[in-house]
Amino acid sequence: MSRGDLKNDRPQSFLEIFNQYQERIFNFVFRMTQDRYLSEDLTQEVFLKVYRKEPALKAHPNLSGWIFRIARNLSLNALRNESSKISHENYIRNESQEAGLRINQPDYDLIARETSQSVKNAIGELNGSQREVLILREYHDFTYQEIAEITQSSVSAVKSLLFRARESLRKKLNNQEKIL
Repeated sequence: MSRGDLKNDRPQSFLEIFNQYQERIFNFVFRMTQDRYLSEDLTQEVFLKVYRKEPALKAHPNLSGWIFRIARNLSLNALRNESSKISHENYIRNESQEAGLRINQPDYDLIARETSQSVKNAIGELNGSQREVLILREYHDFTYQEIAEITQSSVSAVKSLLFRARESLRKKLNNQEKIL
């Protein structure tokens, strides 16, 4: 393939990658940061980095893991830059936006919304590492090995973090249930 052919093929290849991963990356970043506007910016940054490296991606052994690792690193950097704690105001602003979108859905069940909100709140209270592995496993169906590669840790560390995350989540949700 000549250089001109690669150049002409590049936008199509990138577009395929973007279409395949954009929504998943945004959801992952949003669950990590809990800030819709920051998530939009970080998602754009992820795909800018992917675009810059795109010619070498066709031979990449774990494209999905690599893209999620970029998203993870950018999210963690953003959280550190925001003093590692998401502001309550941003969280409320994002939740009110989501609630506004849901009002137009006539079959949306109040109990499901309250349960979903309780789970989101409880996940948001987990420490960063626990939240990260829980999101990668439960929302994005990555294997333990893939999560270990993304987080640059061992499989046993991932299993341990996931176990503690689930236990913490279970306790938080049980405590909320007792309060209600």
